[in-house]
Amino acid sequence: MIGIIPYSHKEVSSHCLVQFTERGIELHIFIYHTIADPKFDVQPEYVFFHELGHALYVRCTGGFDIQDEMKKIFKRYFPKGLEIYSAEQQSDVIADILAMGMMYDSPYEKIDPFEHIYQEDKQAFKQLFEEMIRKL
Repeated sequence: MIGIIPYSHKEVSSHCLVQFTERGIELHIFIYHTIADPKFDVQPEYVFFHELGHALYVRCTGGFDIQDEMKKIFKRYFPKGLEIYSAEQQSDVIADILAMGMMYDSPYEKIDPFEHIYQEDKQAFKQLFEEMIRKL
């Protein structure tokens, strides 16, 4: 279900709410009115893919905790280690990796804000995304 309500948020452009219920995991994605940040031009479509990345990761792993497979990926891109990032920042990086994977080689690739990431890496992110989808 998609609902459109005329409200925005003071601090964020989006949010992925995860609820663990008796029926299983319930995911709710909220995308607020987005205002482009001149330092990091983000389109609303990208924000959706980012939040979908959170939802996919939680659905595949059962929570926001960083799994071993993701730790290996982090090690490649962040050789100084995960400990310099908060749990929330780590979760956002995972969502960004999955968003880049979803957008790679698609019509949405042109609005990917991560121009500095190598295409080979984005191709690997797409493979990771596809592997996660297959596991579902």
